[in-house]
Amino acid sequence: MTKNGRKLLLTGLILAGLIEKRVAERRKKLLKKLSALKAKHKDIREELRRELREVAEELDAMLAEEEEKKEEEKGPEERAAE
Repeated sequence: MTKNGRKLLLTGLILAGLIEKRVAERRKKLLKKLSALKAKHKDIREELRRELREVAEELDAMLAEEEEKKEEEKGPEERAAE
């Protein structure tokens, strides 16, 4: 191999190493971001579940109140018929 060929090969190997290093760093950064997004997504899902549960409880309470009002409004004849 000529002196020039060796220089080109060495330069190519150095560049390949630098590229590999940059790719590894970039991958590491992206994995960190992905992990953070997954954690954020999990938090958002938990918050939504909590809010849905609260709304469901409020609706159940409202329905129970409506049922109580209907029972109170019924006359004695209607209650006896049941």
